[in-house]
Amino acid sequence: MTFLNPVGLLGLLALPVIVFFHLRRERARQILVSSLDLWSFLETKHTGTRARYLPLTWLLLVHLLVAGLLSLAFSQPQLELPIFSGGQRHLIVLLDTSSSMLAFDLSPTRFDAARDDVRALLSSSDAADMITVITFGVRAEALGDSRQLDLASIVDELDELQAGGVGNRLTEALALAAGHASPDLPVDLRIFTDGAFPRPTIDGYPYVPQWESYGSESSNRAVIDVEVEVIGENRLQVYASVANYGGQAVQAEMTLFADGEEIDTTALQLPPDATTYHIWDLTGQPENLEVRLSSTDTLPADDYAYYSVSRSNAVNVALVSNSPEPLARAIQAAGSANVLRFNSPNFETALDVDLYVFRGWLPNEFPAGNVLIFDPPLENTLLPVENLQDLVDLPLLEANRLLNGVDFAGVRWGQAATFRDDFAAFDSLVTAGEIPILLRGELEDTQLVVFTPVLEDGNFTRHPAFPVLISNVVQSVRGSSLPSSLLAGQSFALPPDEGFPLVSVKDPTGEIQQLFSPRISGDFENTSLPGFYRVESVAQSGEIFVDFVGANAGELSESDLSQGDWLAEFEAVDVNSEPTTPSLDLTPWLLLVVFLFLAVEGWLAWR
Repeated sequence: MTFLNPVGLLGLLALPVIVFFHLRRERARQILVSSLDLWSFLETKHTGTRARYLPLTWLLLVHLLVAGLLSLAFSQPQLELPIFSGGQRHLIVLLDTSSSMLAFDLSPTRFDAARDDVRALLSSSDAADMITVITFGVRAEALGDSRQLDLASIVDELDELQAGGVGNRLTEALALAAGHASPDLPVDLRIFTDGAFPRPTIDGYPYVPQWESYGSESSNRAVIDVEVEVIGENRLQVYASVANYGGQAVQAEMTLFADGEEIDTTALQLPPDATTYHIWDLTGQPENLEVRLSSTDTLPADDYAYYSVSRSNAVNVALVSNSPEPLARAIQAAGSANVLRFNSPNFETALDVDLYVFRGWLPNEFPAGNVLIFDPPLENTLLPVENLQDLVDLPLLEANRLLNGVDFAGVRWGQAATFRDDFAAFDSLVTAGEIPILLRGELEDTQLVVFTPVLEDGNFTRHPAFPVLISNVVQSVRGSSLPSSLLAGQSFALPPDEGFPLVSVKDPTGEIQQLFSPRISGDFENTSLPGFYRVESVAQSGEIFVDFVGANAGELSESDLSQGDWLAEFEAVDVNSEPTTPSLDLTPWLLLVVFLFLAVEGWLAWR
């Protein structure tokens, strides 16, 4: 038996205190008699020490038992009971799939060597064993469990598994393993990793793992970062960071490519255990940049870095208003937006634009496409505006991408347009009491967003929520704001279902995934391979937007292939030949017994 909180045993010191109070109570007890003459035959003076006896009563025994059991319960005793499993065990395997496992200081790679060992372990397991395989890298995932799959299917999943992705989620994998562990079987936990990450926190973990480590001390070099700054209409600066993890200085060449063409090669002197920087001045308007490091180290994946400079065509916005400010400034601040301004009499419906913005005026018919309306007029033939009412209630927001990052706290509202009761074509995204603030709907070929409060009233146009809302609307037309680069394995947001029914993603190997709306997830996660991901978004109008996202394997911690010192410490821990057995927590049972004894005490006290 073990105690998770041994300090709770100090409660046993209450036992002699309970005995003392019972003795004191017995000594002070009074007895009524008819006359003191009944004791006339006794000696008038008592000499010597009077005998004191412990008053063994049921009440005393109950108090002692309750105090002792409470002390044991507070100490949280854990009882390891023998499990009669007939030799059966629950084998749980944790396999590292991070990018550092792709190093080929073992043949062919660390990951392949670890996978071979896992495959051999599974093949040698007993037919009655329960088996769970969990992978950890950029995320922790259950690869297979014998409670759902047979052993052959688990091995097939293992054979198809590929390493890659920057990150380590061993802590999450351990939590996942504890959740999968069978309470009825001894647990045999095995971890296969190169240990090239900071020390994990496993203090207090219920199972003692057996570690299998891979790799040796390797002097790796890596491109760990690339950034681009636009400093002119036709001029860029490219910043590249290179890390040398070896103990000796080395020379290497680094080459910059723009859209697949070599631009420049520079020789670098890389000092030991340090990071070196290089800057290129580049003219032109390239779409994609690639930095390559000439190196003979054991991890080629992080010798390359990818960065997408250009985004697809900017959003063309037609702003129709006799008072275009501050809407024009907010639209331009959203980025990648060209604003065409029109006075209401000069507006033409046949425009090649992505978004129409109307303020205080509406045409005779809505143009096809995306329309954003501010200050809808009382007299118009398109929207059934009834009147203006004061906004007094706090706004309530629905979950919607248009409201990401929008916080109306501190906004002072004025009046807002209301609609007739028979108008139910729109969904209310924001409401204040019974008054809608932000509406969204569709009329034939037009996708409409209507903002009902009067812009000139209150302080909304001076509040941070105003440019955020405008930016969200622009991005909903343009699609999601894709990153120029990310670490391999990280996800990026896909364009919204509402405006882009089809999104295709081509990975660096040329494999294409077509994602139709409604999409299961708003993020794309399959980025474990370094290189460019081509994202093609098809809008409802049929227009096609093409973007690129660079995925990089180089990262300051991930590219350090040396094993952590903590791994040798963990490997030195003595692992019993018998797998770890689950323990029984006696705390709830002890508290139940205490409750029963308290009930007995109540019966004795009131009988």
